[in-house]
Amino acid sequence: MKFLQSLSAQVSLFTQGAILALGVLFILLDAITESFNPVIDLAWVTVLVCGLPLLINSVQSILKHLEIHANFLIVVAMVALISIGDYHTAAYVGLIVQAGFFLEQLITGESHYTLDDDMLPAMPSQLVAMRQGINNYSSVIVVAVLLLSMGSFALTQDFIHTVTLLLVLCPCSLELILVALMMGSLVDDASPVSELSKGTKQSHLGLLIVSIVFHIAIIGAGVFGFMDPVTAVALHGLARLGLVYNLKVLNSSLCVA
Repeated sequence: MKFLQSLSAQVSLFTQGAILALGVLFILLDAITESFNPVIDLAWVTVLVCGLPLLINSVQSILKHLEIHANFLIVVAMVALISIGDYHTAAYVGLIVQAGFFLEQLITGESHYTLDDDMLPAMPSQLVAMRQGINNYSSVIVVAVLLLSMGSFALTQDFIHTVTLLLVLCPCSLELILVALMMGSLVDDASPVSELSKGTKQSHLGLLIVSIVFHIAIIGAGVFGFMDPVTAVALHGLARLGLVYNLKVLNSSLCVA
């Protein structure tokens, strides 16, 4: 029981790395042994190692806080893939998600890095309010995405597209875009922050613009069926890591007045 509770909590970098390493190990062993038709497909181990922490975290959030987080959508997507026998894709999805968690924690020291409260007063109040609204109603958004995905499947009978929708239409995607816009306001010439060189401002703004466009493109490609679940998760993770890194740099270099 203590082990399960520890999985549901914010894990250390070492534990996160261990989860990722085990997932990678067994997916590689699966690739090596697949031609021998083993009795047990080792991809299942990766599914369990990478998916179990997400499942426990989701269940605990529902039972303790009556909240449904974005992790729940990932769990539903993995279960859906397993239900049609595509457990290799489920393993890759879980593995990429855990890799994203590990890299984010490696970059920032935290599993889920976000804006510091002392940065908020310098940002446009409308964007701050919108971000707070997404956080407050994230459970509603998750349920809406579930219903939308089921409706899409009812109309198209495209199971893979339905799974992709679960992965790209999560509340964190919307929050990432808003955070990028909010960060952009910090490096605007008129913002009440410490002076940055023109080159630094241009660099940060360029990265933010690329991040916003890239993330919107990922969502659009997923919605219109131009992307499979593994690609969607991988690109979503890259977009998040780029944004988180830029946020970390800004947070350490800007002094809000």
